[in-house]
Amino acid sequence: MGVGDLLRQSRVAAGMSLGDVAAIGHVSRGHLHNVEVGRRTASPVVMAAYEKALSMHRRHLLAAAAISLGSLVVTTGEASMARDMYATIAAGDDAPLATVQTTHAVDHAIQRLAVRETKSVAQLLGWLNDGSDPVLRVNAAGILAKTGSPELADDVALALGRDPDARELYLQAVTARVGADPTAMVGELSNGADAGARWCAAWLLADTEHSGAIAQAMRTEQSREVLRAMALAMTGALRDVSD
Repeated sequence: MGVGDLLRQSRVAAGMSLGDVAAIGHVSRGHLHNVEVGRRTASPVVMAAYEKALSMHRRHLLAAAAISLGSLVVTTGEASMARDMYATIAAGDDAPLATVQTTHAVDHAIQRLAVRETKSVAQLLGWLNDGSDPVLRVNAAGILAKTGSPELADDVALALGRDPDARELYLQAVTARVGADPTAMVGELSNGADAGARWCAAWLLADTEHSGAIAQAMRTEQSREVLRAMALAMTGALRDVSD
């Protein structure tokens, strides 16, 4: 099953039309159709459109179209996509994760499955550090960042610091999900469910008037490397060190 098939499955499971996703995500219906049938690649903009549309829809049809993972709500379509993606991780097949950037919700669902298997975590770490494609590396980062492990958060933070291509994709994903408003981004500094988002928030808020918020987040940060990034952001040196 290709990425387009998985996106269509998620949309149909939510009872949404292509027009619904196009209108909410501000992407043409024809382009979305081409992605779903495999004629076009699903870009981060397209993935953000689906995530936004599904997020809005599940607020209205939560009982009928969703399952709960802690405080995060994941639609049945997203859960199905996560299971399919996890199966390829367990099999050592990096092709699906190298094809399209997964969404925040799908990453959460995948990590719930992957964290149970040491082999899968090791596979993701290998792709994080040595994956041949930045999409593969950022997807591995996104999944590992959501495990809640300070040690894996350290690995993700180090990767984001040294890998400009994966870093840019992660920054784009966080901004697409949260918005460009710095006030909204402040909340990501204490996002305990996503170490990568905390790192990205520090990067995006460096050299702004939000140093107080960064300092407050540092008091509870469990990852040594995310904490280090926050400290560097406070001094304005994070981007210099990372670049």
